[in-house]
Amino acid sequence: MPTFIPPDRDQRAFTCPHCGVLTQQKRLAIFVQVHPGGMRPFEELMSHECTHCNEPTIWWHDRMIIPDQTSFQPPNEDMPEDIKSDYLEAASISARSPRGAAAILRLCVQNLCTELGFGQSKLDDAIAAMVSAGLPTQVLNALDVVRVIGNNAVHPGRIDISDDQDAVAALAQLVNLIVEDRISKPRHISENFDKLPQSIKDAIAARNARASGGA
Repeated sequence: MPTFIPPDRDQRAFTCPHCGVLTQQKRLAIFVQVHPGGMRPFEELMSHECTHCNEPTIWWHDRMIIPDQTSFQPPNEDMPEDIKSDYLEAASISARSPRGAAAILRLCVQNLCTELGFGQSKLDDAIAAMVSAGLPTQVLNALDVVRVIGNNAVHPGRIDISDDQDAVAALAQLVNLIVEDRISKPRHISENFDKLPQSIKDAIAARNARASGGA
């Protein structure tokens, strides 16, 4: 996936929430008219303008208010459509309700496990099965950090009063990481293999047959 840098009013380059491109941002002051005639910077408000799409982000102190969402990664292009729909819903409410967004994202994790064939009743068991099947253990540890698994786990779809924007950003990143590892990488490998000449495919098949004790 392309490098993603969350929008930050103090950074000169980040991933634009409008066009999704990592690029330079022009910092612009916002002025207000003062009496008797004159302008002064409105210190509580400031703006960045994307050098790629020219769309603005507007900030109130350190919180982005336009567009009205937090620093979400765009959904991985291979994300299943039903999960992508929930993911985008979480993005749309994340600025107003990080707790609600985190609850939806935990549900995305649960549904993604089921979509990938790991439909165990407990999320702990589903994640453990995915790790046994090759999911990096770092993802397991990261999921534990945001209380998806473990003794203090929050049930998918439930509100956790301790969730904040950091938890939302971490959960969004993790949903994309699972899709990248379990769906995108296998697809890329399969597409590259399909491009090989048939003679090489036949040689690989013969090698694998010998390795497994075949003829």
